[in-house]
Amino acid sequence: MHYRLGFLGTLLLAVLGWTTAVIAEPTSGSRPLTLTVVEDNFFDFQLQKSAKNADNAAVEVTQGPEDPKTESEPEAAKDSTGIFAPTADNLVIGSGQSGQPGVIFGFGSLIAEPTTLNGLTRTTGPVPAQNQVLTLSPVELYTGFNFSEKNRLLLEIQADPQAASGDLSYTFSPESIAGAFSLNVFTQRAFAGVFVGGNRDVELSDNRTPWLHRTGAGFEYTQAVNDSLDIAAGANYQRVTVRDGAFSQNIFAEDEFGNAVTVSKDGKDDLVTLSFAGVLSNLDNRGFPTRGNRVRFGTDVSLPITNTDIFFSRVSGGIVQYVPVDLFGFGSGERTLVFSAQGG
Repeated sequence: MHYRLGFLGTLLLAVLGWTTAVIAEPTSGSRPLTLTVVEDNFFDFQLQKSAKNADNAAVEVTQGPEDPKTESEPEAAKDSTGIFAPTADNLVIGSGQSGQPGVIFGFGSLIAEPTTLNGLTRTTGPVPAQNQVLTLSPVELYTGFNFSEKNRLLLEIQADPQAASGDLSYTFSPESIAGAFSLNVFTQRAFAGVFVGGNRDVELSDNRTPWLHRTGAGFEYTQAVNDSLDIAAGANYQRVTVRDGAFSQNIFAEDEFGNAVTVSKDGKDDLVTLSFAGVLSNLDNRGFPTRGNRVRFGTDVSLPITNTDIFFSRVSGGIVQYVPVDLFGFGSGERTLVFSAQGG
């Protein structure tokens, strides 16, 4: 026998809860009743013979062909470290964001947060005091090569009339662990903000503007704890000098008034630091967020193991909140207010 039900059958099925099996009272000689969902959204009741004992009766519910729109598909493998995903602060135009093998090139920065490595294109913390330099509208370029989805060589360059930086890094994620390892070498030259502006400008003994030079290398490990929290830990070495030009070889230990501009008397400060950083993100879209928040936190500790004998510790934190509003604008879609607070 074959029956077709329309609206009433649908309503009855909703009441009974069609997603679970319903066991009927056993009656002698009864046969199992199979309910099948078909593509036209009606329901077919079909009586079938049972190999079970005639004293047992059951109503079985089975689902027919699934709608292709709702058919579950395995999700694409997620890059647990986010090493190929730019942060919400970075506008990237170019190739290489997906991690596909091959040569990559573009504008912007592909370095994701969190990171503990030094470099002008990196956000090492909510209050990156060591990287605060005067810049105008820097141009950022990147190029490199993706050996695989978890293996990348990357060169980033940032330049403007008052700053220049180069950052060469190699990142790899072994199959046996959840995180990724990165190492980099960098060089950075920029106007030192503490000497420029204010009530008076301070120059060097040759009446030229001080340039702060940083050159160093670092190593870090990054891992995604869950979908919202990413952490990084690393160690860095850098040499800091004050010079009278972006490409000058002249090193100065004092300014024009005889005040020391470096800790070391020879004008060469060597720093070794251990760092930890984290990002807790609840954004709706990490590339172009319109709602949610992102919390950054980190700490740095220097080790007085060089001839400079510099020791310091720093703790910092910050939050950015994105709030969608409908207040103004000439186009369709939501507008977003961004609030930020940080300290350390």
